[in-house]
Amino acid sequence: MVGRHRSGGFVVALVLGVVFTGVGFSVAYFLGLPMLREAKASESWPTTDGVITVARVESKQERREGKTTTMYSHHIEYRYSVNDEELTGSRVWTTDGHSSSSMSSFAKKTVQRYPVGKEVKVFYDPEAPAICALEPGTTWMTYLPLGLGGLFFVIGVLITGGILLKVVLGMLFVGVATTTFSTDSMTHGSDRSFDTSFPQGDDEGIDIQ
Repeated sequence: MVGRHRSGGFVVALVLGVVFTGVGFSVAYFLGLPMLREAKASESWPTTDGVITVARVESKQERREGKTTTMYSHHIEYRYSVNDEELTGSRVWTTDGHSSSSMSSFAKKTVQRYPVGKEVKVFYDPEAPAICALEPGTTWMTYLPLGLGGLFFVIGVLITGGILLKVVLGMLFVGVATTTFSTDSMTHGSDRSFDTSFPQGDDEGIDIQ
């Protein structure tokens, strides 16, 4: 029973390590890195004139750990044009759309900073003008997916690596033990080899005249 529990725990730990490694890599590579690249690139995007058309605080109910929490986020829309093409944007930062907060103060401050009718500078991707933002560059949110993904990846590698190290050390121990046992068996076997010398008789033998 003990052996079964140990093998079951071994499998669970190995699966957990692989899952952590895969999830961490996916989050960091497919979400964190593109988000960081876009935020860095936005610093050199060209600008055009725009005007705020929508500015409001939005809220929604989310159930977490058995409790209902109200989450707040800002909703900003603006109109701008590139090469005589009318476009609409909704991102203040390049990370918009990925977060909300249980505190409404941040969302309110953002809405107050960009009231309806305010004229703004819109930063846009020259290769895809529909991709835009009002405030270019990185924020703490830019590094969050990359950091969390990296943390999960490292934990997964440590778990998996630790298990594999135990397996390798166990195999080496078994190999050394088997080799030692075989060597001892051969040594004791040679000690027990047949003695071909004749037994010595008693000094009182038959005296032949």
